[in-house]
Amino acid sequence: MSSILPNYIYDIFISYRQKDNRSDQWVTQFVQALKEELDATFKEDISVYFDENPHDGLHDTHDVDDSLKEKVKCLIFIPIVSRTYCDPKSFAWQKEFLPFLKFTKNDEHGLKIKLANGNVTSRVLPIRIHDLDADDVKLFEKETGSVIRSIDFVYSEAGVNRPLRPKVDDPLKNQNHTVYRDQINKVANAIRDLIEGMKTEGTNQVPHQYSVSEDTKEKTKSKTILNRKSKKQIAIWASLVLVIVLSLFYINSIFKISDNTYRDTGVFGTSIVVFPFNNLNNDPAFDYLSNGIPGEIRSTLYKISGLSVKPEHTSKSIKESGQSIAQIGTELGIEVVLDGSTSRIGDQINIQIELIDALEDEVMWSKSFKRNMEDIQNLYQDIALEVANHLQIELLPVEEQNLSAEENTLDITAYDYYLNAKESLGAYYWDSEENKMRGALQLLNEAVKLDPDFAEAYVEAGKISLYGLRWHGVLQKEWLDSAMMLANKAIDIKPQLASAYLLRSNILNLLDKPDESKLAIEKANDLAPGEPEVMNAVADQYFEEGNYEKAVRMIIRSNDIQYSQRDAEYFQGFAWFYVNAGELDKAELLYNQRLKLAPTFEGALASLGSFYLWHKNQPENALDYYQEIQKNDSHDPWNTDMLAGSYYYLGDLDNAEKYWLKSLEIEKNFKDTTQYLPYRARLGHVKWLKGEKEVAMELFNESMKRDSAIINTSNLNGVWANKANYYDLAIVHSFLGNKKEALELLDYCEKDGFFFLPLVKKDPLLNPLRDDPQFQEIMDRALTKENKIKEAYQKVLREYEEERELKLRLKR
Repeated sequence: MSSILPNYIYDIFISYRQKDNRSDQWVTQFVQALKEELDATFKEDISVYFDENPHDGLHDTHDVDDSLKEKVKCLIFIPIVSRTYCDPKSFAWQKEFLPFLKFTKNDEHGLKIKLANGNVTSRVLPIRIHDLDADDVKLFEKETGSVIRSIDFVYSEAGVNRPLRPKVDDPLKNQNHTVYRDQINKVANAIRDLIEGMKTEGTNQVPHQYSVSEDTKEKTKSKTILNRKSKKQIAIWASLVLVIVLSLFYINSIFKISDNTYRDTGVFGTSIVVFPFNNLNNDPAFDYLSNGIPGEIRSTLYKISGLSVKPEHTSKSIKESGQSIAQIGTELGIEVVLDGSTSRIGDQINIQIELIDALEDEVMWSKSFKRNMEDIQNLYQDIALEVANHLQIELLPVEEQNLSAEENTLDITAYDYYLNAKESLGAYYWDSEENKMRGALQLLNEAVKLDPDFAEAYVEAGKISLYGLRWHGVLQKEWLDSAMMLANKAIDIKPQLASAYLLRSNILNLLDKPDESKLAIEKANDLAPGEPEVMNAVADQYFEEGNYEKAVRMIIRSNDIQYSQRDAEYFQGFAWFYVNAGELDKAELLYNQRLKLAPTFEGALASLGSFYLWHKNQPENALDYYQEIQKNDSHDPWNTDMLAGSYYYLGDLDNAEKYWLKSLEIEKNFKDTTQYLPYRARLGHVKWLKGEKEVAMELFNESMKRDSAIINTSNLNGVWANKANYYDLAIVHSFLGNKKEALELLDYCEKDGFFFLPLVKKDPLLNPLRDDPQFQEIMDRALTKENKIKEAYQKVLREYEEERELKLRLKR
């Protein structure tokens, strides 16, 4: 059977080690199940090459023949990645895996395919059947040139690490909570997405790198963005520009934050995107440099308040979109592109930088840098100063100080470990698998062994503990103490490191130390006012202080910096802003726009479910989205709770009971026994309404006991964290008639704790309190605050909408 696309021998090639198929024929069973699923997924017949005969040219000791060389010319390569697969000496690695990677270098589609939803993925689709050693992960990612994104068939219990079996393994006992049938379906869907992407000629491929002609570089090298923009626009639209400039001045004065506690990033700071660099070594083993070095430059540029720097995930998305520089400038509102290339020979790194005016598609400045790797951090500061100079940005004294800090030298191998660790984790630590986080930690530990003064490595390790490992069963004292120790150590070594103060502030916030957290945020803002995470932390402080307009301006600005209008997250952010403004029709449109951009992303589905449940009071609509998530991940405790809650507010007690009972079954499989799900009170209420009052009282009492324990021990590792436990305890006291205790707890929640007003307004467990004057006083305070925040969002969104219109008119 041939491929469904011309010039290919097979659609799918299954690669595996024979030893992984000897005892229970796991690979054979997998291939059979996949073929059946493919038949149900595709109208066409999909050809699969799988040779289960160990004597037919595929045995580890046999030589490859010419026919096998042809067979790897397939659309999709599926390696069964086991403990033994990542072995450079093995037949599968030498004669199948590496030849396929080599084949794709000259193939018309390349290794990476742009999917219909805009995402980019590899034609290598790994099926992981064991938890892997860090060295194996590193080897696999080195050859493929990207992070391993596998579909996992791993069964894990204490002391158990083996392939997931069909129809045998209980997903509730499996720490990964995966179901074999669901995983097979995910593989088939991933194959479908890849093939559909490859079918779309000319639009599916990851675009080639654009280049700017040498003539253009020479002609425009000395120009600045301000001069070019002004000349062209004054010549054509002199009178219009005069009016607009006056309007911009007025709006700029509105957005200016007069309070000196935090430095403003400037609404009209020059918008710049730093692209991933080209890897001139032409070796995927050096991709960590071409991706990592731009990230370090980006972090340095955050120190300049006159710049609005797009973050890493947006930078990659824009570059992979295939848009021209002119499109990037006019359609996305980005004024400057910083692009470049890297090559490394021994200990020397060569970096070529280009600063491009995106609105004119002209190179403003280019320069080559040759440095020893140990001097690389000083190079980042030099590049940032050059960028500020060529964009005519006047640095504040504190910024000059931060960019001319004392010289830093690094151990070369330690820096390699550091960049490789960051490359393996990607932009979002909390999305990484536990084995990836632990592998990255190993690399960072090696880095600080070689260079004990490597402050950035300590911060990255602390972020893994705080943002990642805390959700993977690590005891609170271990991840919390570790993160704080690492943050403090980084600050001691390098007091100019903003990320260390941001990490410290987040830890202190969890420890309910707001004053100390605020001091750390102020310091981070002094050092990196343009860092979106810092801006969000500043916005949170403004909300706490009641400076709602400042908070809203800061958080909207952060969203605008972080994302472009091609990103699903952009619409998610603005949908939430319009929810807070009380403009639900606009919010609904934006949430649906986000869903169009990411139709299978669970976050988009969950956002719409929450929107309909809490803000539109339409639990029947919320059900559609929560049920869709449940199909793909039936062991997500949050979604299971929301699904139960939707039935609860619809009055469907049987289904509410079903899913809250399921939540408690999920809880039994938590690795950390200090974690628990706060759904016993809700389940107790359902039991009470169904007449099972003894069972209900047992659940209420257990809920109170657990909430009290969390509060009294300051346990942060519960699923809700301790402030939300005050509310959970209050609703039980309310229902049981303990008004005094309930009102005291609610008063604390409204002032300092968890107080989600849409929930409080409709929570039936609070009905016994609603006529009480003290409850009404608490609600009046909360509603007054809500109205002030709503007015702030409305005002700032109107100003923002005007600003966006002015920018669009400037570009016409």
